[in-house]
Amino acid sequence: MDEPTAETYGGQVIGRALADGGVEHVFGVYGSISLAIEEANRKGVKMLHFRHEQSAAFAADAYGRALRKPGVCFTSS
Repeated sequence: MDEPTAETYGGQVIGRALADGGVEHVFGVYGSISLAIEEANRKGVKMLHFRHEQSAAFAADAYGRALRKPGVCFTSS
């Protein structure tokens, strides 16, 4: 795991937390949250992009229920 430094930003912390928490896939609409998602991608988390937030939320819910794994949905502001 990368150690936090004076130049650690919030996106790195969130991305690391997702990867360390066992998240394998995230569902959402890429936008202003890109720093966190990019860091998670570097840690091996795969992003599935949708055109609408509601569809991403349904997919994350179905993923979590079916596989008994964290179903993470993200949106842009």
